[in-house]
Amino acid sequence: MPRDKSQFIVKLQQKGYRVAMVGDGINDAPALVQADLSIAVHSGGQLSKEAADITLMRSDTGQIIEFLDFAKQVNKKIYQNLALTFLYNAVSIPIAMSGLLSPLVAVTAMLLSSLSVTGNTLMLVRRNS
Repeated sequence: MPRDKSQFIVKLQQKGYRVAMVGDGINDAPALVQADLSIAVHSGGQLSKEAADITLMRSDTGQIIEFLDFAKQVNKKIYQNLALTFLYNAVSIPIAMSGLLSPLVAVTAMLLSSLSVTGNTLMLVRRNS
């Protein structure tokens, strides 16, 4: 029953677990809303799709593993891009403030920093195409 599923998830969460729920029907909607990560199967009801964080576009639950792997890769890229940006700012801003860089060189360095972040992200997209 829908209430039983939702209550089961609450019990798991109270024990400290992070819960993912996969559902395909109207009776799964309360549990999908309660779960930390909710995944609806595309062939299921519209209500479950509305309640879920993610909707699988095929009725293949193997997509869940692919999604989680891709999410880990995206998080890794985000941290890499933040590190690149921090490194650029930590090095170039003090040099520019001291007057050792001309404005043209500073703007060019900023452009190269942005391009390196964009290129790093595009490598992720290209690898997963």
